[in-house]
Amino acid sequence: MILIMLGTNDAKTYQWNETDYVQSYVEMADQLLALNPPPKLYFMIPPPEYREDNRFKINQTIVNDRLPDIIPKIAG
Repeated sequence: MILIMLGTNDAKTYQWNETDYVQSYVEMADQLLALNPPPKLYFMIPPPEYREDNRFKINQTIVNDRLPDIIPKIAG
């Protein structure tokens, strides 16, 4: 069993790229599923960002709105 919860650090304003995020996430999941025996993967949505927007340069909209939409689609 593998739990994956990625995205909060990726949501930093200076490095967020949604296309790259999705591509990297899918590639990582594919590599994990290629293991023998294949693990059970669980994709977790990061917890909401309640601190002020851009605190530690983390974009609150990405964490709270985009990631909860994107991750279930990746897990599809």
